[in-house]
Parts: sequence; C-alpha cells; structure tokens
Amino acid sequence: MSDVPVPPAAEVPAEDPRLQELRLYAAQLERYAEEFGALFHRYKMQEAELEAATLAVVNAFVVALGAHDAYTRDHTQRVQRSALMIARTLGWSDTQLEEVRLGAVLHDIGKTSISDTVLCKPGRLSDTEYRNVQRHPVIGAHMISGFPALTSARPYVLYHHERFDGTGYPAGLRGRDIPIQGRLLAGRRGCRGRHAHPAPLPPAAAAGTGAARTARGQRHAVRPAARRGVPAQRRAGPVRPGAHPGHARRAGRLTTHAARLTRTRPIVTA
Repeated sequence: MSDVPVPPAAEVPAEDPRLQELRLYAAQLERYAEEFGALFHRYKMQEAELEAATLAVVNAFVVALGAHDAYTRDHTQRVQRSALMIARTLGWSDTQLEEVRLGAVLHDIGKTSISDTVLCKPGRLSDTEYRNVQRHPVIGAHMISGFPALTSARPYVLYHHERFDGTGYPAGLRGRDIPIQGRLLAGRRGCRGRHAHPAPLPPAAAAGTGAARTARGQRHAVRPAARRGVPAQRRAGPVRPGAHPGHARRAGRLTTHAARLTRTRPIVTA
C-alpha cells in the first residue's frame, strides 16, 4: 500500500484587529445595557417610593389644615371640585388635571401658620391681622418648596389671591401677568368665596348682594366676557337646596372666563 501524500495544513488567516475591537465593544455595550437596566429598575422603585412619600406629605398637610380650620378644609374640597371642572372643560391633559388636583388641595396650606384666634375670628380682622393672613400664599409656597414632586402646585399656592385689577396679594399682579393657575383659583374664589351671610338669601336679595360685590371689584375675577363660549344650559343650572341663589349661574360664567383666559397665557411650570 503506497503512502498517500498528506497536504500541508492550511494557514488560518489572522483575525482582523478591527473585528476583535468590534467584538470587545459589543461585549462592553452588553454589560452597560445590563447595568443601565438595573439602574433604571432602582430608579423606578425610588420614584414610586418618592411618590408615596409625597402623597403622605400632602395628606399630612391636608389633615393639619383640616384640624386647624374646618371651614378651610371644606372650602379646599369645593375649590378642588370646581377647578377640576374648569380644567376638564378646557380640555387639559390627565397630567395637568393631576396638577390642578394637587394645587387645589394645597393652595391654602400656608394658613396652618396663622393662629386659630385670627383664622377663626368671627368679626372683622384688624389691619395687622389681615396683613398676617395675606402672608399665607408666600408661606405656603415656601412650605412645599422642599418637595420637588410638589413643584407643579407652587403657582396655585402662591398666586391664588391675585386679582385681575391688581388689588390682590402677595405680588399685586395684574391681568394676564397672573399665571393661569392662580387665575383659575382666583376666579373660582370670586364666585364661590366665603359669604358674609350665613343663610341662603331670597333671589332679589342675592342679586343685590352680587351687584354690590361687582361694584367692589369681583367683576375682575368673573368678567362680563365670561358669558360667551359656554352654552346656556351649562351657564345656568339648578341651585342645590340650601345653596345661595345664583351659584350655579356664576359657576358657569366662571368656566367660560377661565376658558377665555387660558387660551391667551401659557401655564407656569415652576
């Protein structure tokens, strides 16, 4: 049997250094992706924990405010309902509605710094007492400033007592210089604020009271132009038993008023 010649082994070409480098980069990217995924998971967990902590803070604020002044607690709930109604009418996003809800709940939080003697005083406040009350928007904005998750509530807290004619506080802003969040609550308060008369009035007496308030400047919160843009059935509705006559009508005008204003001014985000 003759020997079969064995061909020489073929030389394996050396791998291109550039290919080796690409493989190294691919392995590094895979490790980075795994690390990023782990970091993102931890971030989402921390975000959920922060949100839960923020809600706990908000609840603590609300409880403290309710314990301080029962009227303010009930007033806050009414403000929230009305503000959400207006915002939905304007077509605000779900995110914006959450900001409205948060801002409405916290807008009077600065009142926790006011003594019960002043806050619940049945008679007229002295000039000194009134100046003390006027500080609550600034105090409230300062109280929530340490919570980044509450940043969106700040314009509601700080500007809800500004007035269209510049007679509001704390900054005396005028017209469209007032951020829309403040105008949203300020206009609502002009329609539904605390009334001097504790019991419902007859329609004629209620109309006279409304005219007097208009003369004193409430028209700057609810302007005549508010009558345009919302159908009549939305401007006027049935008055709840025990409610002051004209509330439903004023609330409807407020909705249109807010709609007109929000189309002309961007929303403040900080």
